Amino acid sequence: KWEFKGKRALVVAGVDRFGIAEALWDAGCKTTYGDLIFALGIPIPIHKLSTLRFIAYSLLPLLSQLPFKYLYPTGKKQDTVDTKYEYYYKHNDIIAGDFHFIRKYMPPKLPNKIIITNTVTKDDLELLRERGVRVLVTTTPELDGRSFGTNVLEGVLISLLAKKVDEVKPEDYNRVLEKMQLKPRIVYLQEEKKPLGDPLSLAK
Repeated sequence: KWEFKGKRALVVAGVDRFGIAEALWDAGCKTTYGDLIFALGIPIPIHKLSTLRFIAYSLLPLLSQLPFKYLYPTGKKQDTVDTKYEYYYKHNDIIAGDFHFIRKYMPPKLPNKIIITNTVTKDDLELLRERGVRVLVTTTPELDGRSFGTNVLEGVLISLLAKKVDEVKPEDYNRVLEKMQLKPRIVYLQEEKKPLGDPLSLAK
């Protein structure tokens, strides 16, 4: 069992990954939400889940009117790297959230860090290994050499359930997930074999 309590965690954008944002907070992490930093370029970290909720409810009606490209790296911008937010990577044990955001601002070295994300390819995995990342956790399993977004998995599950979206209940998802035995993927990038103990105890 991994012990998250007291670990420092950066969620690069909590509004669009609220499940992860909430889970790390509930697990006792000292959490930094980077929504204002990474999405809007405003260098103000958010340290409380309640503050993240308040900002989301306050700003989302306005931000939803903006072109998507102003809030999220698209096209060629996904391939460019800017290390101006390196401080937030270095001072957290866990980096979580959308991988396009994580990769865009990722510093050259991330020794012993734990990345929790999705939509990673084999090339992304090797990139993280080269940067020194210790553990990669994807909340969806590996399929054909990559982990897909939860929206893709949700679409597959809904098609298997043969129900309308508004008819699907959480227990429906859980039943299909258990039947398919779909589990998160954990990859230890710096060892040939899974190490003993809690990798979070080695994150510094």
